[in-house]
Amino acid sequence: KYPTAHDLAGFSKCTEKTALTRAWRYIEAIQALREQKIKWVFDDDNNYPEMYVATVDGVHCRISEPRKNPSSTWFSTKSNKAAVAYEIAVSIQHNRIVWMNGPFPAGTNDKRIFDMPNGLATKLKDHQKVIADEGYRGAPKKVSTRNTFDSAEMKDFKRRSKARQETVNARLKAFGIINQVFRTHGDQRLPKHMAAMEACCVIVQYEMENGSPLFRV
Repeated sequence: KYPTAHDLAGFSKCTEKTALTRAWRYIEAIQALREQKIKWVFDDDNNYPEMYVATVDGVHCRISEPRKNPSSTWFSTKSNKAAVAYEIAVSIQHNRIVWMNGPFPAGTNDKRIFDMPNGLATKLKDHQKVIADEGYRGAPKKVSTRNTFDSAEMKDFKRRSKARQETVNARLKAFGIINQVFRTHGDQRLPKHMAAMEACCVIVQYEMENGSPLFRV
């Protein structure tokens, strides 16, 4: 499990309150780099020729069951537990996380998140598409999913592209605070979880830029 307040206090030789305050200070400092490190690079070149610019997937992170507003909308079909969902997009031709959005209740449909105002769908130019799984079906002009009519080469391209995305997801899930049940409760649950997730994305992005790139498609 990721360290408790008691664990942190033992490491730091201070009170639990001080240890938690310091830990979140570091997390929020890393989170502050999000705008610098997690950015949609395709706005920089209006002549970017590729049709398939990124892959996108939903990542579910477990939380304890909300008590103030219990609802089936928190239920994750991936973990069969209460969770929050994030939308993560990874560039196909770059070692870069180019988009993240969340948290949302895990029961929120992937396509609904994609189509939200100021969501990922609004970032794509007319000739651009993302590759995704079947949860994003319904927007063929913007999303390409599995298609039985694809050529063998296209099927392999989509498979390898989605495998790169899963590599990023796995690197995020290597962090206990993302992979395990998040322990913060109450009104701070979602802001704190978002801070942790954004900080982890920033760290993974730094890893990709400094010795741990993704494989080429």
